[in-house]
Amino acid sequence: MDWLKRSKELLQTASTPYGIKASLEDRDNYGAVFTRDAVMAGIAGVLLNDEIIIEGFKQSLIQLKKLQGKQGQIPSNFTVKDGKVVKVSFGTLSPKIDSCSWYLIGVGLLLQEEVIAQADFKSSVEQCLHLLEAIEFNGKHLMYIPKGGNWADEYAYEGYVLYDQVLRAWGLSMVAANFGVQEWADKSNAILACIEKQYKKGDKEYLNASFFPGGDFEKFDLAAHTLLGIVFGKKQDFVETSLDWIIKTFIEKEKFPPAFYPTIEKEDVEWEPLRKYHLFAFKNKPHHYHNGGIWWIWLGWLSVALSFWDKKAALKKLEELSFDYLNGRDHFEFDEYVAADDLKPYGTKQLCYSATGIIFLVLAKNNFDFTKLKTKEKPLINESLILKEEYFELSAGLADDLAKQALLDKNKLVIGVCGESGSGKSVTAKCLQIELEKRNISSVILHQDSYYKLPPKENHEKRKSDLSWVGSNELQMELLQSHIEQFKAEQEKIIVPVVDYEKNIFKEHQTIIKNKTVLIVEGVYAFLLEQLDYKIFMERTYQETLVKRKSRTREVYDPFVEKVLDIEQSIIQPLQDLADVVVTKDYALAISDRK
Repeated sequence: MDWLKRSKELLQTASTPYGIKASLEDRDNYGAVFTRDAVMAGIAGVLLNDEIIIEGFKQSLIQLKKLQGKQGQIPSNFTVKDGKVVKVSFGTLSPKIDSCSWYLIGVGLLLQEEVIAQADFKSSVEQCLHLLEAIEFNGKHLMYIPKGGNWADEYAYEGYVLYDQVLRAWGLSMVAANFGVQEWADKSNAILACIEKQYKKGDKEYLNASFFPGGDFEKFDLAAHTLLGIVFGKKQDFVETSLDWIIKTFIEKEKFPPAFYPTIEKEDVEWEPLRKYHLFAFKNKPHHYHNGGIWWIWLGWLSVALSFWDKKAALKKLEELSFDYLNGRDHFEFDEYVAADDLKPYGTKQLCYSATGIIFLVLAKNNFDFTKLKTKEKPLINESLILKEEYFELSAGLADDLAKQALLDKNKLVIGVCGESGSGKSVTAKCLQIELEKRNISSVILHQDSYYKLPPKENHEKRKSDLSWVGSNELQMELLQSHIEQFKAEQEKIIVPVVDYEKNIFKEHQTIIKNKTVLIVEGVYAFLLEQLDYKIFMERTYQETLVKRKSRTREVYDPFVEKVLDIEQSIIQPLQDLADVVVTKDYALAISDRK
């Protein structure tokens, strides 16, 4: 059976001049255009480079933009009759928060593919992001989701739902890269930094599905974990641990992983809330629908995650299980889900969700390159930072000292973080930003590495030909100083250079500085700048950080670099005397008596 052909034809048929319908079967509102269904189907169209599906994807986003609510909310779905939108829903049982994030992902991807224009969607994206920030409410990076507020709309869980946090981080990263807004990239990274800390509980190998005042919802959420495997890079061990748990618990035992696990049974305390929560009819019998049902869409996304993480054996086994099942059915009609107990198909037929998942499975089977789903550019902060617990403790101490010195009362506070290469400047700046936001203090980071006059490879060759080039004259210090002054003057935004290490070029990105209380400037020569209100010096030397620096992929490295760093050290070390606080090698704080 040619499953790719059949699945593609279903999505093409569902693609209308007004968007991609959820199903060809018009029952229980499935003939409407659903945001998340249309975006996922559109993603499949982009991967297949299918003009019909991509056009349906584009029209879905155009209609959603037109129907966007006044507060920035994106509709859950809309219905078209005779060429007119006759019904718009933002959620019946509860608001569908994930519609906003799927919309952002869709906009980012079609901008990346140059199918839509920035100018047409910028205001809409800003409204959407503003709404999600409001839902977060307390400035701690996680949104509080009502019961039924996402794709599992008849499943009784709520609170700080993992799925929605990961999805929002993905959406932010997509629009940040394609609109060039540093603030959005920083927010995405801040959300991801919270996830391991907040959802990893006890000795479980997977993350809890949610937490809320009074407890945790200790179920395994397949959708959340497949997205984790796509959004997170390979430096996060806990993501790989959770994928390995899925493999050994289900795939190696020749079982399909269900949407949620364990199943809620009639004797469980969660049964009564689940039984009472539905729209048209109760679907969540044990092993059915959200309650342990098997969904093709999430098996498809799992295959993408396994591809990203190079889990070839598990991917091959998942493909065998999937296509053995599909080829063994006499009349498979792209049914919504499979019951885990009898392995029979149930729910709505001719569903784009199911066709999309099967397309992903086929592409993964054929070793497809899914990197389009990642932003094409390097992260805007120049490299992926590993945020260790000791840095969070360090940052809490720094924030306490800032408060003690009454510096957090300043309207515009500029903090400098100085130190040698590999000393921990970037990660200290990022963790301090997160700590400040916990205290409802907004901040923005500028990285001195972005202000070199020459791109990395040319700068390295210039140093080799002339060692006197090494020093602050390599940098656009005047430009960086002007950005500090613009921040102090409460200007709205600045245009910051950002290094694309892969292409060895500089690009420009817009960074919003208005309404930010704190500016953090980190770099080897940060203390040479003026108007710094608080100076943090990292004590580690380049000799002590050799192993860490060699592990970086963002910069040119050869033994000559050590000569450069020796010169830098002679410039940087005397600057320690200017510090208000020194971060010692064991992450302790040595507060200067200069105060």
